[in-house]
Amino acid sequence: MQGNITKKFVRNETQERVSCPDIPELLSMMGKKGQTLGDIGCNGWIWESVCNESGLKMIGIDTHNPSRVPSHAQFFKMDGVKLWCNDTLSDFTVASHIIEHLSDPANFVLELGRITKPGGFVWIEAPSELSLSSTEESSPERNQFESFWSDATHVRPYPPGALYRLGIGAFLIPVVISREVRNFGAKFHVSRALFRRPDIDWYPEKPRYVTFRGVEGGVEAAWNHVWPERPFETLGRII
Repeated sequence: MQGNITKKFVRNETQERVSCPDIPELLSMMGKKGQTLGDIGCNGWIWESVCNESGLKMIGIDTHNPSRVPSHAQFFKMDGVKLWCNDTLSDFTVASHIIEHLSDPANFVLELGRITKPGGFVWIEAPSELSLSSTEESSPERNQFESFWSDATHVRPYPPGALYRLGIGAFLIPVVISREVRNFGAKFHVSRALFRRPDIDWYPEKPRYVTFRGVEGGVEAAWNHVWPERPFETLGRII
C-alpha cells in the first residue's frame, strides 16, 4: 500500500481496530474535483450536497426512475443485478444497503467493479449477522428499524468475511473491512467494506467462487489463490 491515506487503514501498536470510512469521509479523503461518484440506489440523491461541495459529478442507478435528476448527474436503470450503463464510469461506486435485498450478490459485486474505473474504489455497506440478534417490541406504535428481519425484502445478512470473499471473487482488492453500528432510529449492526479495482486494463466476465481452506493469511495470499493468473504483485498501485 502506498500514500498517506494508507495510515488510516493500517493496524499499528496503538490502533487495535481499523474502521472503514463512511461515504462522506471517503470522498473527503480521496475525492478530487471532476471525479464521479456512482450511487447504486440513488433515489433521493442523498449525496448530492456532498458532491456539490467537493466538485464531484454523479451517476445514479436505481430500479425506478427518480422524480428528478440533478444537473450534474446522469441516471441509469438497474434490473435485478444488472446495471444498464457502460463500463468504467465512476471513480467511487457505492452501494449502501442494497446487496442484502438481492439473490445474486456475486454478480452484483462484479457489476459494481465493472462500472468502476481501473484504480477506482467500490464501497459496500450491509446489515451484519449481529443485526439478527436485535429484538423488537410487538406494539403497533413501534415502527423503528431494529432487526434485520423487520424488512421483509431482506434476503441475508453479511458478516465481514462474506463481503471480503465477494470482493476478491469479483476481482476487487480488499482495502479495509469493519463492523460498525449505525443509527436508523435505533442502533443497528452493519458490515462495511472498501475495495479497490486493480489499476490494470482488464476485468473478468464472471465472478469466482472463493474458499480459503488451507490458504495462509494475508490479502496477497488470498488474491493469488483466487486469481493465480493475475498475481498480486502485477496489480500496480493498491492505495
